[in-house]
Amino acid sequence: MSRRNRIPAYYGKNIAQQAQRKYLHDKKPESQRVEEHRQAAANVICLCYLVALNDKYGVGESRLQRVVDDANARAERFDTNKRAVGMERAKKKLDEELGDLLPGGFVLPVTKSPKNNRDWRLLSEQRDAAEIVVKLYSLAAHKTLGFGAERIAETVKGTEENFRKFGEWAEGGDYYGYALLARRLSAILGEPVEVDEQDADEPIFSHTLT
Repeated sequence: MSRRNRIPAYYGKNIAQQAQRKYLHDKKPESQRVEEHRQAAANVICLCYLVALNDKYGVGESRLQRVVDDANARAERFDTNKRAVGMERAKKKLDEELGDLLPGGFVLPVTKSPKNNRDWRLLSEQRDAAEIVVKLYSLAAHKTLGFGAERIAETVKGTEENFRKFGEWAEGGDYYGYALLARRLSAILGEPVEVDEQDADEPIFSHTLT
């Protein structure tokens, strides 16, 4: 992958930097808080999927770039369709494109137990965003790598395993979880990925930042 394009759209140039900039800030509208939780979940699960492709099938840098490029294009089309017809109809069209490739869908595991209705709402938003990303990347893997339902199911299983591992890491603080994810990405891409701790004042996936 080229330096400019190697990271998925959800991450920009630096996965840890971009993801951590999605932390909550005080005095934000609830709609903004919801969007940041959705984006954070999308960020992490995107990386977990790429790591799973590498872990399960040895998909290397150049082929990962093809998956990323295709998934990014699909994400742009999904966003355009969402603005045109609404979220529910856009998700229905995505499911139609997916067909039988992922019949069980994807449910994001819990990393921080919800304590109230608001926490449950935010978890629901995270799960919705993560499932959309998994579906987009599964379609991309089908198109660019020729993956069928069996390999996609195995990749999604690996994605869930990676996210659970991230959750374990994040028990030591969200920064720690992101740092170890960045380390995995560095190993795959062959160049360092740094953790940016700026602008984060509340955790999303654990009970503490550090």
